[in-house]
Amino acid sequence: MSRILLIFPPCAKSCEPPAGIAVLHQALSEQGVSSSLIDANLESLSFLLGRPLKSGSRRTRAALRNRDADVRALKDGSAFHSMDHYSRIVWELNHAVQYSGGGLSRPGLADYRDAALSPVRSGDLLRQAEEPGRCAHDLYYQEEILPRIEAAGPEWIGISIAFLSQALPAFALIGRIRSRFPAVKIAVGGGLVTSWMRLPGWKEPFAGLVDFCVEGPGEAALLSVFGKDNDSAAAPLPDYAPFSGLEYWSPGRVLPVAASTGCWWKKCAFCPENAENLPYRSIPPSKITDYLESADAYVPRSLPQDERPDPNAVSPADRRSHAPCGGLLQSGTGQNKRLIHFLDNALSPTLIQALIKKPPGSPWYGYIRMTGEWTDPEYCLAVRRSGCVMLKLGLESGDPEVLGKMNKGIRLDDAALILRNLKKAGIAAYVYLLFGTPWEDEERAQKTMDFVLRHSEHIGFINAAIFNLPRFSAAAEGLKIKPFYEGDLSFYADFEHPREWKRALVRRFLSRTFSRHPAIRNILKKTPPHFTSNHAPFFLDQGIPG
Repeated sequence: MSRILLIFPPCAKSCEPPAGIAVLHQALSEQGVSSSLIDANLESLSFLLGRPLKSGSRRTRAALRNRDADVRALKDGSAFHSMDHYSRIVWELNHAVQYSGGGLSRPGLADYRDAALSPVRSGDLLRQAEEPGRCAHDLYYQEEILPRIEAAGPEWIGISIAFLSQALPAFALIGRIRSRFPAVKIAVGGGLVTSWMRLPGWKEPFAGLVDFCVEGPGEAALLSVFGKDNDSAAAPLPDYAPFSGLEYWSPGRVLPVAASTGCWWKKCAFCPENAENLPYRSIPPSKITDYLESADAYVPRSLPQDERPDPNAVSPADRRSHAPCGGLLQSGTGQNKRLIHFLDNALSPTLIQALIKKPPGSPWYGYIRMTGEWTDPEYCLAVRRSGCVMLKLGLESGDPEVLGKMNKGIRLDDAALILRNLKKAGIAAYVYLLFGTPWEDEERAQKTMDFVLRHSEHIGFINAAIFNLPRFSAAAEGLKIKPFYEGDLSFYADFEHPREWKRALVRRFLSRTFSRHPAIRNILKKTPPHFTSNHAPFFLDQGIPG
């Protein structure tokens, strides 16, 4: 019998296992506390798609008819042969999931909405717990989750809420658990809960429904519940063995790894992490590379030893061009292929050096800051040879004055050189842009567009977002604030733009000017809908330049 059952609720991207509860599982196991895990996100999507549903419009009938084949195509890689083919598949799957929700709620592949309830109002979350039947996932909870809780008999149930899209479904599940098992204690944690608890004026609105809200990394907090000590400096790495029997919606087994929490830069004026004052904690790079070296870290335990891929094999031989899924995952077959996803807000330079010296033997991608070492083309080639296939870059703006006000620590000349170096090395650049900040107007936004156009051949993907002002960030100082989302759990605020660059004007610039330029439109069309950067690596040419 497990003393605690850890659950990752819907709705989030179903392309990789949840890292948070896998880390908790390992931490508890190291201290002799038994735990079991449920990825209710993946399971509930499969449950919804497996239900018999009445047909609707012609497009709905096609989506329902193709749902099994569409899921298989994401798993075996055939969905990635062209973006048009992929887009049709994920549109059909998202439509089928939405159609299964009924009238009150609207689930999606990475989203969840309710006709009347908001995830940023604690009162609505409490109402969701009182009325779980309005949740699209409630039948799954009743038929699958509750019987497993009854059979396992845990003392505690821990629910990890990482994203806003999980909040309402999580509280529907909490309501079902509290009603059926009133003696079981419930803990909630995860990134979203941590952000809630760091809001000024947090008053524990879920007391009475939830026994314990966990702020920050949950290992020490949960271990203390069971009377165990935890050395916070010896952060555990995730154990994905409990998920080895599951097939996620990617053409290979994706290994999510967080080498750190928080941000080592922590100076950006608009950053929520800065506003929340989250501490930076890193795992020693040698511990990360040792973990990645072990095949058991990312291959199902049931896979025979002679079928496990050589962790030192990084094959530069396949130099295919424009071969989606052809070069990315060379070793293994089907779901035994591997891709490492670093979850860090920004990979530290020391970790990247460790990966260069000791390549993990699998392709990898993650988020970096555009620092000076990346201006060296040989450094970029060394990173590519370590297995890096894509890097996410927070450029945000192409105007030097705006970058200075943001305190990004980026020089545009360096950014241009870095993009060229990454392209030459064979590393795709997934560039994040932010429009509508307090320091920007249309003229400065046009400079960002001009920068993108000058370097469009070196940019693989673009995420162009409209700025949301964190309510308690440095960027909010001196601005006239007004409500954005009405709710006591809202992180963001609207504001009177000092340059009169209103959200409506920003939106119009993005839709009518930025996105319509042929060079930019061609890049935007490459971004995988719904799964975005999580599926982008599967569209890449993976030849390593000689």
